[in-house]
Amino acid sequence: MAYGKIKADTLIYDDGGDQQLTISGLATLASPTFTGTVTIPTPTAGDNTTKAASTAFVVNGFAPKAAPAFTGNATGANLTLSGNLTVNGTTTTVATTNTTITDNLLELNSGASSNANDSGILIERGSTGDNAIIAWDESADKFTVGTTTGTADSTGNISITTGTLVANVEGNVTGNASGTAATVTGAAQTAITSVGTLTGLTVNGDVTLTGAANNVVWDKSDNALEFADDAKAVFGAGSDFQIYHETNGHSYVKSSTATNSYLNIDSTKLRIRNAAGDEELAIFTQDGGVELYHNDVKKLETTTNGITVAGLVTDTIGKLRAIPSNAQGGAYTAVATDAGKAIYISTGGVTINNSVFSAGDALTIINNSGSDQTITQGSGVTLYQCTDGTTGNRTLGARGMVTIWFHAAATAYISGAGLS
Repeated sequence: MAYGKIKADTLIYDDGGDQQLTISGLATLASPTFTGTVTIPTPTAGDNTTKAASTAFVVNGFAPKAAPAFTGNATGANLTLSGNLTVNGTTTTVATTNTTITDNLLELNSGASSNANDSGILIERGSTGDNAIIAWDESADKFTVGTTTGTADSTGNISITTGTLVANVEGNVTGNASGTAATVTGAAQTAITSVGTLTGLTVNGDVTLTGAANNVVWDKSDNALEFADDAKAVFGAGSDFQIYHETNGHSYVKSSTATNSYLNIDSTKLRIRNAAGDEELAIFTQDGGVELYHNDVKKLETTTNGITVAGLVTDTIGKLRAIPSNAQGGAYTAVATDAGKAIYISTGGVTINNSVFSAGDALTIINNSGSDQTITQGSGVTLYQCTDGTTGNRTLGARGMVTIWFHAAATAYISGAGLS
């Protein structure tokens, strides 16, 4: 037996025949590279030491690539699947900063043949408040947005407090908007054609009621309900009472009810003034007088004893308390408009015909000459002289004056000075 270093290129060993082993062809101890088949002992299952693992140990201790079955917790850095992923269990937890899903549709409660549970998306808010939820309310058969104390473990009918949805809504909106503060806001709501039944409505701004030809506008800045020309405020089942202003400038308060109905204006004092409000037209006072004005000057007032008039009183004939004159220069036949007048003649006389005057009419004839004038009783007329009751033509002496009063269209009485 020899001890020490041996320097050789090739070793020959006896395995029944002389075998040569080239030293330079042997693997090094540090990071050796093996060729051929290397056989090592198989460690015990579950061995987690630094022993070399045989293929038998790996196959028996780890899940295969095809349909692997994992037990316990599986941890990895990045995982890419090219096939379908099925996760069975109670809860799937994804703890990432953001979750991105490239699918177009996200299906909840997939595969259910029927459903009694509310479904949706919960947003945990921690100590900020109850969880936020966007849900399908199965019992109400409606979508609901709000807050809830429910969690991901909740089932059945989840209690949801309705929240506020801020959004621009386009398209047709059907159903009822309800609540104690149902408000539609925005610059314009031209597409709202019906609001159903409202228990109250507050509009903070202008409101236009569009008619077939004429509109009515509530003008906020003017604090006024403004009717366009020819737009009417109409009252009554039969449109019996109307207030309107026409394009031509005329204004109307019109009542078209039955003839025995009244248009009542009830007030202890009614005052009518001009458009500028600086001139009186009429004043009506309860238990007092009626005052009528001309150019802001009172001309007539009713009193306890009758009527007080300031100025002249006239009728179709002329001024009252004055007898109008009808001067004639030749023969004259009296006409109906001579009633209440004095026929002033100097020649030709006057003829009184039948059915010209009416009962109660009276006229005066004055002879403005120094000669007699004849008053002719026309055909069908009976003219009685008051002094003797005789009838027929009469003579009115120089400067004479008589009055004729008609009892009827064909009967009259004549009396005066210079009459024969």
